[in-house]
Amino acid sequence: MSNDWAIYLSYFEADKPALILVDLDAHQRLTAFSSYFLTFVRFKLDHPNEFGLQEQKEEPFLEQFEKSLDVVCPPIANLICYCGRITFNGYRSFFFYTESPEATVQLRHALSHIKTEYDLEISTSEDPHFAFYQDVLQPDEEEMQAIQNNKVVQILIENGDSLTAPRNIDHWIYFADEDSREAFASRVTSLGFTIQDATENTDKSGAETLCLIISKVGMADLHSINEAVLELFYLAQECNGKYDGWETEVVKG
Repeated sequence: MSNDWAIYLSYFEADKPALILVDLDAHQRLTAFSSYFLTFVRFKLDHPNEFGLQEQKEEPFLEQFEKSLDVVCPPIANLICYCGRITFNGYRSFFFYTESPEATVQLRHALSHIKTEYDLEISTSEDPHFAFYQDVLQPDEEEMQAIQNNKVVQILIENGDSLTAPRNIDHWIYFADEDSREAFASRVTSLGFTIQDATENTDKSGAETLCLIISKVGMADLHSINEAVLELFYLAQECNGKYDGWETEVVKG
């Protein structure tokens, strides 16, 4: 199983929240399939909150269900690709891809033998080009940036950062041409950012890209950094650039 799992909040149907857990490496495995059968198993939550997500008191039962998945799935692990789950509108759903009808039968048989108090609904359909994974489970660019923000914040916490002190935060943005970079630089300096460096780089394809490194004193808690990064993310798009991430020092105490 992949080690590159991410969890993020998205919105379906008139801004109803959906909590999505996704295997970011599943795309690589799925491209090797010659055909795609999508099977999901879902059940109704016993105690959904007002947003249709799980309550804390139900977590032990949900964890037990996932342990049951870990029991029934390993024997057929080479035949399936478990790619994620969604909690939405009072339900939790788990999604699997198989490459053949025979593997699908084995998967459905394994899922039907999970020991649980939940009433399970199991359904399978063909999904050419694994569209569900790409269009629903996989995060878009903005959601992926939020995932990366969370990863950096967790690293800070693991290294003893209390996230209560302001500090200098550096951001990287890339552009294809100098006019775009200069337009962006003009916009961000008016927002209080300082230009740290402007360099030229070569990407993997051999094309030249222009990098701008900017900095500003701010907070590194998840809410604050998401707000700051989102502003730069959209501003970079307006200036035909691409926001590429941030870093800061660990501040303890």
